[in-house]
Amino acid sequence: MQLRSSQAAFADYLSSAPGLAVPASLESVIGGDARHIGSRLSIYKNNVLARLVDALKESFPAVHRLVGDEFFPYCALRFIAKEGLSRTSLVEYGREFPAFIAEFAPASTIGYLSDVARLEHLYLKAYHAAEASTGHIGSGAFALHPSAQLMSSPHQVSRIWELNRADTEFDHIELLPLREFLLIVRPFRLVEVRRVSIGTFAALVALDDGADHREARREALCAEPAIDFDRVFGALKAAGTFVLPQDSTTVGESK
Repeated sequence: MQLRSSQAAFADYLSSAPGLAVPASLESVIGGDARHIGSRLSIYKNNVLARLVDALKESFPAVHRLVGDEFFPYCALRFIAKEGLSRTSLVEYGREFPAFIAEFAPASTIGYLSDVARLEHLYLKAYHAAEASTGHIGSGAFALHPSAQLMSSPHQVSRIWELNRADTEFDHIELLPLREFLLIVRPFRLVEVRRVSIGTFAALVALDDGADHREARREALCAEPAIDFDRVFGALKAAGTFVLPQDSTTVGESK
């Protein structure tokens, strides 16, 4: 029991904000000259924090570019202190980062930032999702591709993401205040971020929840009465959006 509590204290210390003193419980376990314990542990702690910050930069490159080299580590370290160390992979470590940004007061002046982070995380989920056959899907049962992720945003978040995911120079761009509905999916080799209509999105959400073709059509028409559902559905099938149920897993994240 003492070992477990010491391990927990060590994990809490490693993920705490920089500069915090070593807890007395750790000092007693480590032993030796108390004057040097803090400096010895701080080297290890700084390496751990730097690796986690770098992992978040790699997972959220557009967020990093939007806020810059000074603010991103500041935000990331606060997230790490709140989240603590986790046994999940470094890719999954940032799963709660978008929600953290949404509540992080210093980031509140960039209203779309948390949605950009959410898109980046869903992109990673799609990239690492299971493979599945996107061959001929008949009129019977089918499901969304295992990589399929769904999200909506009151901002043109996919355009913001596109402009900031690489070090591309661009002039000032004015974005209209339009709500976006997105399907993030990897039916073939590359992840695709598709902008869809509100009716298409409603149908995809319904299918992700287990609805059949008829129910999906009803949801699409309720959301967008003028939608040509058969044409849209055919285009989704042709683009590898669906798989047979036995080849799929439930991974969609509808918002």
